[in-house]
Amino acid sequence: MKSKFYILLKLAIIAGIISTLYCCATPIKEILYTPEKPSQTTESLANQINTFSFDLFNQLKANAPDENIILSGFSIETAIAMTGEGAKENTASEIQSTLYLSSDTKQRTAQFQHLIESINRPTTNYTLTTVNDLWLNNKKSLLPSYQSLIKTYYNGSITPLDFENKPQESTNTINTWIADHTNQMINDLIPLGFITDLTQLILTNAIYFKGQWNTKFKAEHTIQEPFTLSSKNTIQVPMMFIKSDFNYTEDQDYQIIELPYKGSSISFMAILPKPSENKLTPLTHSKIDQWSQQLIKQNVTLRLPKFTSKSKYSLKEPLNKLGMISAFNDSANFSGIDGTKQLKIADVIHEAVVKVNEEGSEAAAATGVIMITKASPIDNTITMTINRPFTFLIKYRDVILFLGHVADPSS
Repeated sequence: MKSKFYILLKLAIIAGIISTLYCCATPIKEILYTPEKPSQTTESLANQINTFSFDLFNQLKANAPDENIILSGFSIETAIAMTGEGAKENTASEIQSTLYLSSDTKQRTAQFQHLIESINRPTTNYTLTTVNDLWLNNKKSLLPSYQSLIKTYYNGSITPLDFENKPQESTNTINTWIADHTNQMINDLIPLGFITDLTQLILTNAIYFKGQWNTKFKAEHTIQEPFTLSSKNTIQVPMMFIKSDFNYTEDQDYQIIELPYKGSSISFMAILPKPSENKLTPLTHSKIDQWSQQLIKQNVTLRLPKFTSKSKYSLKEPLNKLGMISAFNDSANFSGIDGTKQLKIADVIHEAVVKVNEEGSEAAAATGVIMITKASPIDNTITMTINRPFTFLIKYRDVILFLGHVADPSS
């Protein structure tokens, strides 16, 4: 059975698609492995991030149904959440609603602090790190309370740059930082020319993962095989092969398999639509959660494409459609950042890349929230330059006391 399908990486919420899967088995009611149970604090935020991830994923997929989609909902949510910590009134409400974030600041910041610390906890089984930085126009000042919140709960650094006089150098500095924290997988998140004299803040998150399969594919078993595109055309791709015990389930529409990486915390889930002429409903976090509960150990013959895929997005329009509107226009209120209402988001740039091969997987993502000064208010002052003959009068209340005409002020 060969078909296009979606790959969802359950590694700190990196989501992606592509793959092909063959399998057949008899259910054996035994769990292959049990991931570490997250704390209640982390689990709550995970549900919020996952739900937002699928909202955004389905929005992007609707716009480009036949293209690869790679995104990290975690990275996007973290970068926007840092920005949202300075939002007020309707701007804050829209961000919290779109990202499913708690409106309770103490609860929300504690959730992010716990998850970020958990992700960055050292382990010998795999590499998983995330970092945050706020890049600041060196002429801009931030509220001490906002700086403290970013440093304490998001483990974020604050770095001043000369956006006005050295925009290209500033761009290179940010992109180098991102490249260094993604093992050079993402090198140019911020495009040249994107930083202007209006740019005040750029809030960035980067996440990087590298892990080996718990059961590796053998390279000598990888051969060229056909892959059927949604257009029904076929292409030849390097198809990996393995026969082993994996957590597996299926329903009338999909086959679902989970491949663990070394360690007990991270796994790769592949979801394959069964051949059908019926239009499938969009995937949701609740559906993934349901399937995850139904996974049982089965012996599976699996063929999975070896691939590298990268996506890059401007997320302004998709976020608008999901309900985050005022943050991008002149009604934005980010007064919790600098004490003024002069900031708004110009765009949210996101890039993600995933590599899958016989040894395991490597993935990285980065998000940049670009904040600018709102366009100067329209100047309603009327300009009147009296540089030609004019008439004048001086009056007291309604009584004209003096009336005159000046033809030559110098005489």
